[in-house]
Amino acid sequence: MRSCVQIRLQNSFIYTISAKNGSNDRKRIPVVFISMYIFGICGWVGNIDHIAKDRTVYVFDLLGLSSRPIFNRDPTLIEEEYVRSIEDWRMEMGIDKMILVAHSYGGYLAASYALAYPNRICHLVLVEPWGFEEKKKCKSRQVNIYIFATILRLSGPFALTLLRILRPDLPNYFNGKNADAIYDYIYKCHIKPPTGEIAFSNMSYSHGWAKRPMVERSFDLEVSTTFIYGSRSWMDHTLGHLIKFQRPDVDTDIHVRFRDHS
Repeated sequence: MRSCVQIRLQNSFIYTISAKNGSNDRKRIPVVFISMYIFGICGWVGNIDHIAKDRTVYVFDLLGLSSRPIFNRDPTLIEEEYVRSIEDWRMEMGIDKMILVAHSYGGYLAASYALAYPNRICHLVLVEPWGFEEKKKCKSRQVNIYIFATILRLSGPFALTLLRILRPDLPNYFNGKNADAIYDYIYKCHIKPPTGEIAFSNMSYSHGWAKRPMVERSFDLEVSTTFIYGSRSWMDHTLGHLIKFQRPDVDTDIHVRFRDHS
């Protein structure tokens, strides 16, 4: 089922997909996926049907993909705006507790939400979470969210064709499902005013490091957490082990799989 959930920030809305199998146990804690920033909701389509056999599944687009509010320029306040938007969404959906799953930039925001509302999280799953490391000298990060979206936006009517040329592999990430719909959705996510990209750029340094790294704050996370990293990724999976060591009383699992960041 598709819906647009109203939130308080500038009367914005969050595009949401929910899936329920008639035979699943609705008393079980639902799984909530935060959209990937480049791929949006499409990033999780391969997981929905399988998980929905046992419990309700929700996937929602971050602000900047659904609605395009004008965010604050201060990184702390931007983070708070995202966290409030997630909490508004949860309340509107009537979800008491959830298993929250997020990737990269979404993982950073999910961790921030878990810090603010730990009682709403049953378990946190962070897949290749961005923004945990502190900035290091002479080392850039491979973050191209802003550049990718800008190229599409400047391409005008040729953007959809360009997307197919630049990323012919996209359908492979989604089990080959409806390639035309996937390209069209990602194209439409990134041709509108770039408020989400501007918010991201204000939260990060020019080389892709977070201005407010999560690593120190993550030691205060009170919820059980699973970190999933790719062995070929540029993300530092040793941070997951560090956080596990610093939180001996909190269940923390780390999984490293043979794949890249995408």
